[in-house]
Amino acid sequence: MRVVTMKSTLTHLTLLAVAVFAVHDRSLAQENEPGPEIAESAAASHSDVGSLETPRVGTAVTDTYSAHVGDEEPVSTFVGDDSSDVPQPVVPQYQGDLGGADFASFAAGGSKSCGKGCGGVCGGKGCYSTSKCGSGCDCPLCRHRAFTSRVFVGFEYLNWWDKSRGVPPLVTTDASTTPINAGPPNFEPIALTNPAAGISQDARVLFGGGNIGGELQTGARLTGGLWLDDDRSRAIGIKAYGNEGYSLKQNISSDGTQPLGISFFNTDPVNVGFGEDAFILAHDNFGLNRNGSVDITAQNDFVGGELFYRSLLDAGCNYRLDALFGYQYARIDDDMVLRARVNDVNTGDIFTFNDLFETTNSYNAGSLGAQAELYRSRFTLSMLGKISLGNMRQKVTIAGSNTANALETNGGFFAQPFTNIGTHTRDVTVWSPEANFKLAYALTHDLSFSIGYTFIYWNKMVLAGDQIDRNVNATQLSGGNLNGPGDPTFTFRDTDYWVQTLDIGVNWRF
Repeated sequence: MRVVTMKSTLTHLTLLAVAVFAVHDRSLAQENEPGPEIAESAAASHSDVGSLETPRVGTAVTDTYSAHVGDEEPVSTFVGDDSSDVPQPVVPQYQGDLGGADFASFAAGGSKSCGKGCGGVCGGKGCYSTSKCGSGCDCPLCRHRAFTSRVFVGFEYLNWWDKSRGVPPLVTTDASTTPINAGPPNFEPIALTNPAAGISQDARVLFGGGNIGGELQTGARLTGGLWLDDDRSRAIGIKAYGNEGYSLKQNISSDGTQPLGISFFNTDPVNVGFGEDAFILAHDNFGLNRNGSVDITAQNDFVGGELFYRSLLDAGCNYRLDALFGYQYARIDDDMVLRARVNDVNTGDIFTFNDLFETTNSYNAGSLGAQAELYRSRFTLSMLGKISLGNMRQKVTIAGSNTANALETNGGFFAQPFTNIGTHTRDVTVWSPEANFKLAYALTHDLSFSIGYTFIYWNKMVLAGDQIDRNVNATQLSGGNLNGPGDPTFTFRDTDYWVQTLDIGVNWRF
């Protein structure tokens, strides 16, 4: 009886243990079981425990591998295609404004709409998983993201310096006691200095005889472009830059107590050979009673642009080297205006002179260069060097007018109708090197801050001050007839020119 009882008790305990183990094993299986579709597929293919049927592609089969006796952890592997073929949840199709052709393409779900690049599933405005947008994905959203991810833009604030411009001596003064030399009767050009005694020690230049410009200006540079491929090995871009422009305005006037004159070399037949002369604007000695003034305005403006193609030459983990090809344009305008006024108190006559010297330099050239970038952590050091060669279209416009007792005639003082007034143009070949150094710091994956330096040089440029010829035949002043040499004359006079900038910028990559 006791034996039967013990057997009965042992049987109950065994059954209880089996039940507990079965419940525990079922609980583990429920925690790790695949989705309903996979589970049903697996159940159908393994309905026969002894079946040796080859599992279907995409079906999860679990093999248990034990490295040690008692190892209870299963290692699972999928047999067949990669995990991207596992069915994804069905997402409602988007019926919005994508355009008929685009919507039809991606809604169809074919290889040309999403394909393996998007996991084979479309939904929303594009791929089911936007992180899977790749080169094989052609749905609208993926195409849009693939395009915008290649766009780059940059804006730089420029502290701008350029080469100062030369101006000949134009406005002078002298001591009121310095003897004057009366010239020919036609409009009486009189000297502030006595040519026979040489130049007075008290004579000095009030404007000209040096350089103007060269001060700090504000500028800007805008760069934009597009990478032509996903690996960013080729790009096209556009660049535009310029400055606020240099402007100078100076007024010099005198009531006569301080002599004031326009300095020139008088080449009329009477005074030729006397050397430097001056036309009196203001003086109250030696029988003269004149007051007068002179206004000088000078301006300089610069704009430039470039279309470029960038192609990868070599790259490594922390560097890349690119070749640059492009078309470069630059325009430099430089102008100078001189206006003088004379009031002769003794006679009541009023005379004015107006001279304009305007120069334009238009540069069109092809460029070739290289750009190297070095990467370290968030920093990028960029070095660019290139040279361009092309045509500089130089244009010089000279105009002048004067009034004598309200009667206006053609010709100013340094601009005369019979000799140099008009528009003069020519084309010259110009070479221009450029160098740029820039250090950028990545604030985010897409946004960076940079500071750099740029230098650009041109070997030929026409500037306004260089076009003024101070040899003047005074017989044609105030509308007189030319008698003697045809001065002033015009000759293209060019010089070199450079621009340098300190660049502070932000760069954005979409």
